[in-house]
Amino acid sequence: MMNKKNCCGCFGCGCFVVIAAFLIGGYMGVDFLHGKGVEFAASGLIHTVDKLTEMAFADADREEINKAAVEVAEKIRSGEIGLMEVMTETGQKLENNLHNQAMLLAFYRQNYELAEKPVGEGAEAAETTIPAEAAEPAELVDRLIFGMMNKKVSKDQTASLTAVLVERYTETVESKDGSGRITTSSRRLKKTLTPEDRAASLDMMRKICNENNLPVPGADFDRTAAVKQELLNFFADLKKAGKKE
Repeated sequence: MMNKKNCCGCFGCGCFVVIAAFLIGGYMGVDFLHGKGVEFAASGLIHTVDKLTEMAFADADREEINKAAVEVAEKIRSGEIGLMEVMTETGQKLENNLHNQAMLLAFYRQNYELAEKPVGEGAEAAETTIPAEAAEPAELVDRLIFGMMNKKVSKDQTASLTAVLVERYTETVESKDGSGRITTSSRRLKKTLTPEDRAASLDMMRKICNENNLPVPGADFDRTAAVKQELLNFFADLKKAGKKE
């Protein structure tokens, strides 16, 4: 008999990996896959995206992305998007690529963009100029995000950078239908990066950019808009993948 507390695994997307094991081995059977498995996948996706956007985006962008995740979750619950599509698309895109882009966005936003706003200025206000001390971090983050979007950064390099930027944490949430709890062992941007941590992060970014000859994107490149669109494209692709012929 299943315990009501179920682990989602690494990054909050581990529920999809667990579901894959069930699909391949038939360990939990069809009833689980079409019952709790579906709800765990849907609730897990919502929770994952909510945490992914927490430090990377301003409220308006975060609301739009999270709304798109909820829409996809409802299609998972209804069966319009199958568990295999969820597993495949999530593993290939969300966990392996988009998470890293969002962490870079969060790194710059939390340590440079928001930190440079004058007292009394809202976090949503647009910056017209980049302070000198934030210029190189902005360029490095832009080069890396652009490089990741164009598959110019290896998995090993990405893993090395992630090890410097992120920390692991565990959190338990109730599934929407109240049938159980989902425990996630996830990754998030380190909440307290010391000056030494930031320097080490920038050194790693600089090394990766130089090793791969990553170009500086054009003046029209907007890091936030680019990562947001990548996430929205991910949801659109997930919907397409789940359509029945």
